[in-house]
Amino acid sequence: MSRRLVPAVLCAAFALLAVSAGPAAAVPPTCDPQQSSCNPEPIERTETANRKLTVTAATGTVTSNPAGINCTASTCSTTKQVSRTCLEFDCNDWPAATGYTLTASGGPSGYSPSWSACAGNGTCTVFLGDEGTGADSRTVTMTWVDTTAPSTTFAPPAKVGPSNYNVSAGASDNSGAIAAYAWTVDSVAQGATGSVLSLSGLSNGAHSVSVRSRDAAGNWSGTVTKNVVVDKTVSASLSALPALTSATTVPLTFTKDADVVKTECAMDGGAYAVCSSGWSGISAATADGTHSYKVRVTDDVGNVAETAAVSTTIDRTLPVLAFTDGPAEGQQVVTRNAAITFSLVEARPNTVKCKLDAGAWSACTAGTPVQLVGLTDGTHVLSVQAVDLAGNTRTISRTFGVKVPTSGGGETPSGGGETPTGGGQTPSGGGTPSTPSSPQAPAFNVRFTHDYVYVGKLTKFTSLAIAGLPKTAKVTVVCKGGGCKGKGKTLKHSGGKLNVLKALKSLKLKSGAKLTITVRGEGNAQAIARYVIRQGKRPTDTYRCAKTGGKLAAC
Repeated sequence: MSRRLVPAVLCAAFALLAVSAGPAAAVPPTCDPQQSSCNPEPIERTETANRKLTVTAATGTVTSNPAGINCTASTCSTTKQVSRTCLEFDCNDWPAATGYTLTASGGPSGYSPSWSACAGNGTCTVFLGDEGTGADSRTVTMTWVDTTAPSTTFAPPAKVGPSNYNVSAGASDNSGAIAAYAWTVDSVAQGATGSVLSLSGLSNGAHSVSVRSRDAAGNWSGTVTKNVVVDKTVSASLSALPALTSATTVPLTFTKDADVVKTECAMDGGAYAVCSSGWSGISAATADGTHSYKVRVTDDVGNVAETAAVSTTIDRTLPVLAFTDGPAEGQQVVTRNAAITFSLVEARPNTVKCKLDAGAWSACTAGTPVQLVGLTDGTHVLSVQAVDLAGNTRTISRTFGVKVPTSGGGETPSGGGETPTGGGQTPSGGGTPSTPSSPQAPAFNVRFTHDYVYVGKLTKFTSLAIAGLPKTAKVTVVCKGGGCKGKGKTLKHSGGKLNVLKALKSLKLKSGAKLTITVRGEGNAQAIARYVIRQGKRPTDTYRCAKTGGKLAAC
């Protein structure tokens, strides 16, 4: 605001007072030049000042509103001159602040401008000077920062198993590089940070698997979640075989899981061959004895299962029958009564029956004479039939004649029999019993996983776990240095996987801190992981292992 000088007003006031004082003051007083109150009228002058804005842009183009800045991969500046009016030592205010709105363009795809003078990633408005300050100089540097999140793709197979438990994700980013992936399974964070995650440690069944990706600038993609079935089993069920049979073939029927892609059958511990339900390893050429079948199935993810054996006994040997006493074959006797005896050799006898001529069959017994009474003259046939438990049947016949004289007297009949020859096999079967293997120490294949972030000058572990733990293993953790809580700790576990970070609750370590995890198993088996913290850098990690009875060496 302009202000008038006071001395001139005071001088005029004194002059008026002198005139009004009376006649003696008729002559106006003359101002003394030496009196400041009577100095001449003040002199008006103009002051100027420069307000300079300098902009640096390594890439892209920066323009301003109002115009003045137009930088393309360079440094440029604009200067605005401002002025104010002064009367002697009293001056008006400077013009209000000079504002420039800076806009950047032409940066890399997916990148936004970052200004040294402004927060955010849009435009930047800079003010130079104000009513109290004339001259001002500001320098603004513009750089490009990646603000675009990656895009994650995750299309796992519906089911995984022994042939490949891995699932993998892909991601793309405007920067051309993906720094890390973050996985969760059933809402539990996993230690893996790569694009591949193994599900081998999960239980059989369906699981929810999620993944997202991060670029080097720290931008995270959205989370992609899929359901994946971990399949660790396959099975087949065999029908029972007949305990004893004389059949030419013995078909095996079975059921199997719907996802089975390969079915193989074997007999008596022999080589497996592809088969289907109804297969018979037994043929007409198969020897008598006990035989066993097994089935091996493989599913579409590599699970393999072998069934327990089912057995059957083949008996195709007919019972051995022979006449041992009585009329000889074709002999004619002169009596109405006769006795015929037969023998039987059979390991698995079932039924024995006899009949005379076209009569009915009736039970009879080997070694006990069959009494034939009231025979008529003529030819007669005694048939003997033996059936074993396998259904093998043998029938033998003895033909003889009867002629009784009509006159008195006669011959004393005599009878004879055949001495049977022949025999049969007594089936045998079996195999060499297997010798059980000696007990072995639990497998020792310990694996360590970890992940971390930087929090100021601290390194914070976000995951730290041990997999493949035998139930009997002892786990100790020793931490030395800044951020460590306590000297050492023994962790409880039930084998398998141990979440060390959860057991320790938190790990925020300073540079130079050392974290050592030791796993001791049976037979002096060991696995040692050591992490040395470095400020702003990845911790150094070393791993040493020793199998049962061995010496420590790099894993």
